[in-house]
Amino acid sequence: YAAPNPFAPSEKTGTRIVYSLERDAEVTIEIFDFASRLVITLIEGESRAGGRRHAETWDGATGGEAVSNGVYLYRLSLNGGEETTFGKVVVLD
Repeated sequence: YAAPNPFAPSEKTGTRIVYSLERDAEVTIEIFDFASRLVITLIEGESRAGGRRHAETWDGATGGEAVSNGVYLYRLSLNGGEETTFGKVVVLD
C-alpha cells in the first residue's frame, strides 16, 4: 500500500510504498503514469530481508521536477519479475 495517499509533493513528505516479504528477495519498484509510461524507478534489484515490513519513499518527482497531478501506478517486482503486484498513488498538489 502507499501512504499517505493522495499526497502533495509540495509538502516535501513524499509517499511511502509499504510491503512485506515472506522470504528474502531482490525488489524492484517502478512508478508509471496513467498512460503506462515509466516515470521513475525507485529501487532496482535491491536485496530485502524476508519476514519483515519494508517501505520505500517517493517524493513525487522525476529528474528533480515534481510530477503533474494525477493517478500513478506502481509495480513491485520480486526476483526479476518472479512475482509482481501493482498499486496506485494519487498526486494532488
